[in-house]
Amino acid sequence: MERQPLPKWIKTALDGRFNEQANIIGKMPEIVPMRLRQVELENKLKEKLSPQLYQLILEWEETLNYRQTIEKESLYYAGITDGLQIWKHLLNDIPQSQ
Repeated sequence: MERQPLPKWIKTALDGRFNEQANIIGKMPEIVPMRLRQVELENKLKEKLSPQLYQLILEWEETLNYRQTIEKESLYYAGITDGLQIWKHLLNDIPQSQ
């Protein structure tokens, strides 16, 4: 099945929804302790490493996070597109009322 690109307005709406959900997820009770642990580890790294090595780790983390964000957004859009395609096929299979 050939995948059709989403119209720009849908992508804009989905981006907003994705960001909204990311905010909500970031505040989930199981996420907060991990965020605090991350800050704790970051402070320890900052104390123990040279500024150059610490900066290198930050750049590595930024690249990793950006790549993972793109992957997750792509999965999200693929799921939406697949869901819309399934919905379209289901609607086409419903007999039309006369």
